[in-house]
Amino acid sequence: MTLVGQIPEGGVDVLEEFLGLVTKRLTIEDSLDESHALAYHQVADEDTGQLTRTVLGRLVNQAKYKTYKEPRQRIGDAIANFISRHPRYALATRIGCVPPHGVSKSSSLPSRVVNQVSKALRINLLRITRLTSTSEQKEITDEDRRLGVRKRIANQKGTMRVDTELSGDNVILVDDLYGSGGSMQEGARALRAAGAREVLGLAITKQHLFEGVSLTSPS
Repeated sequence: MTLVGQIPEGGVDVLEEFLGLVTKRLTIEDSLDESHALAYHQVADEDTGQLTRTVLGRLVNQAKYKTYKEPRQRIGDAIANFISRHPRYALATRIGCVPPHGVSKSSSLPSRVVNQVSKALRINLLRITRLTSTSEQKEITDEDRRLGVRKRIANQKGTMRVDTELSGDNVILVDDLYGSGGSMQEGARALRAAGAREVLGLAITKQHLFEGVSLTSPS
């Protein structure tokens, strides 16, 4: 492989560290300034072809639905490790998460994780408010995957607000499961409306469902 361009301060070792970090994760092309997921949520079993949860997928399930503390701690550690090692994410001044779909629900796996990461890395915690309750994204389906993406994005549009002035801030936006990107894109819209300079997405896991479908907001 031939690398063209300027070698970063710190030399080739720094570049190799960065490439090693991002190639072990999933890079997502969407409307955010940069987006990654730590792993797929499910993968196909080589023998049966059946979808089975990855290690992180199992941790998400245990932490989200069984509220186990140890899996949540491991997830928070993995997120903190990624942020501290990624040169762009490490410069972020605030961290927040996609809010629960119901306005009456104040706590969720992403909110508990960002609390942990905020304390560990000393990044200012930011709250994103849900203005109106929405249907859960997993309930919105369509045989046409492109229409499915559009429906999920529309389901989230205009449902979030940030009350903090973010003039010039770089913000990390965390979610537990990245599907169509509708929740992330609405969170990013609210953050930019409050003045965020950059919005960096970070999901714990990602679905295969919308692979190859544009995850940018339709015009």
